[in-house]
Amino acid sequence: MDVNTFLKSCLDRVISQKGTDLYIKSDSKPYYRASNQLKSLDGIAVVSADDMNAIAQHLMRHTSHAEVLERERSVDLSFVVEGHGRLRANIFYQQGELSCVIRIAWKEIPSFEELRLPPVLKKWALSERGLVVISGAASSGKSTTANAMINLINENLEKHIITIEDPIEFSHVPKRSLINQREIGQDAPSFVSALRAAARQAPDVVFIGEIRDAETFASALQAAEIGRLVISTLHARSVVHVFERLLSFFPTEERTRVLMDISYHLNVIVSERLVPRQDGKGYVPAFEVLTMTATVADAVREQRFDKLVPIMQNGTADGMQTLNQSLISLKEQSLISEVEMYRASDKPQELSLKMRGFSFGNQGSNKIIGT
Repeated sequence: MDVNTFLKSCLDRVISQKGTDLYIKSDSKPYYRASNQLKSLDGIAVVSADDMNAIAQHLMRHTSHAEVLERERSVDLSFVVEGHGRLRANIFYQQGELSCVIRIAWKEIPSFEELRLPPVLKKWALSERGLVVISGAASSGKSTTANAMINLINENLEKHIITIEDPIEFSHVPKRSLINQREIGQDAPSFVSALRAAARQAPDVVFIGEIRDAETFASALQAAEIGRLVISTLHARSVVHVFERLLSFFPTEERTRVLMDISYHLNVIVSERLVPRQDGKGYVPAFEVLTMTATVADAVREQRFDKLVPIMQNGTADGMQTLNQSLISLKEQSLISEVEMYRASDKPQELSLKMRGFSFGNQGSNKIIGT
């Protein structure tokens, strides 16, 4: 098998169908996902076990990848295919045989306008310091949003940007900023070690591909505390879940201190969710946005996360919004259907009442801390 020719042929076909993922498995035809439906890739032969091994070896360019695969039985990596730019892949074992899933990435970094990002993110992308957390489920667009913010900095400010990723998804070409991109496994053994080294590399902006544990988050907070802008992603379904997930990293006796640090150094949390478009042309993101106002800081320190949704609902002057508010806006613009609007909501009953004109109180707007 000519692996390059095979991969290029598969990717050409998947992209022509506006697909998002390519699935390759031993003793099976390749499959792809488009419009959230899984389909076989017709016209491509069954991939043998030997072919799958050759594909895996071709993708694992570094010894560390093979070592991780052997130890963990799966490995994340990135690679480049001519004409398609940088792609992500996960290679893993199933029933003793290799399989892989390749995520189709944008060849160019999309703009804020293309991604329909909340305007308040521009302000925080261009800020001097603090912590920005972008959350969502797997494959919800978190990394794309973060890279759009990095690209905005690169286009507008003279900064030293260090990205720490596993794997690297977008290659940034220096414009006004200097950018160093480090991949876990290839350039650093772990997020924590890369963050420790970053303290001696004089960055203005640090992008952490994912917060996975207490030590990584503590390092992110420390970087924000000493005057750097830190952007990171986190697997969490909502803004409230972000706080619950972060606290779960720490023992009970440390949580009061952690919440105090968060209230001082957090700029904004964005939680995003992809919703199928009404016209069938892919997905459109819905966003929940929480900015650190005085009222939010008090609620965080008191661990009153139940207050955050009403604060977001009434904090539009500070750039905040709830998921339901975002979904209603997308529906009013005819970008999503009513069925998908309710399906994407965590609180469909509340959404139904809001659609019928009921309100949920008014807590007003608050001056933003740290600006």
